[in-house]
Amino acid sequence: PEDICIAAQAIDAPGLEFLACQVGIAPLGAEFPEARRREFIAGRLAAQAALARLGESGLLERRGHAPVWPPGFCGSISHSGGIAVAVAASTRCWRALGVDLEAAPAPDVVPTLRRAFAAAEWQACGDSPDPGVWARAWAGKEAAWKCASACGLAPRLDELVVDWQDAATGSLQLA
Repeated sequence: PEDICIAAQAIDAPGLEFLACQVGIAPLGAEFPEARRREFIAGRLAAQAALARLGESGLLERRGHAPVWPPGFCGSISHSGGIAVAVAASTRCWRALGVDLEAAPAPDVVPTLRRAFAAAEWQACGDSPDPGVWARAWAGKEAAWKCASACGLAPRLDELVVDWQDAATGSLQLA
């Protein structure tokens, strides 16, 4: 929708830390691995860019490592595969947003996802010939969980059930 802004930031972009410092983004501490620190900074830069497209110049605050969006705005951040993305919108139109990026899990990792899937959707994903179905289902659940948690809910991932309309389109229902 046109009232939602999305922005992306390459995690391996040169000068990432310098850019973050210039705009006032406080990095994670040295106790975190460099890769995690860069993901964090890239996500915050993407969020700031999405907010700027909405006319907001404020920075995200932090509650632990979770983003706290400026008053009047909501959003979500994700990072995977060398890129960070953020979505943002005004709370006049949206109560919460969720976004997630996921790489396709290796076949030996798929069984570890079992607890996050309801029986019927586990079967449907397992029956699908599409190798991307696991990544889409997992990303959908993660994005929905982020949105639900921003609304004060904390559903289990197996309660967020994917209903596929076709190989690329589905919806999530809270069971």
